[in-house]
Amino acid sequence: MLARPRCARGRRLVVSRAANECAATSGFGGDTAAVLRTIKAPTLLLVPRLDLYNPVGDAIEAATLVPSATLVRLDGQAGHAVAADTSPELDDIRGAIGKFLTSHTGPR
Repeated sequence: MLARPRCARGRRLVVSRAANECAATSGFGGDTAAVLRTIKAPTLLLVPRLDLYNPVGDAIEAATLVPSATLVRLDGQAGHAVAADTSPELDDIRGAIGKFLTSHTGPR
């Protein structure tokens, strides 16, 4: 398990394993927040309010660090299993993804 790097405010920031691994890359000094600030692609962050593995507060902080992030908070009860095939929030997730993709579609 990777240690959670500290963000700029000294608090531990829970982010994906990929972001943690990128923070270990030369030039970032373990600073996950610095890694998130370098993301240039439009980024969708979906966060269920009851996710015990990825707390809402960390998603909100990550959204402030990624320059082109869109944060969508999901109000259901599914928690971390929000994207499971049986989740009652699947329609909300599909809608949020569709809206995000539509808003970021370039000229054809």
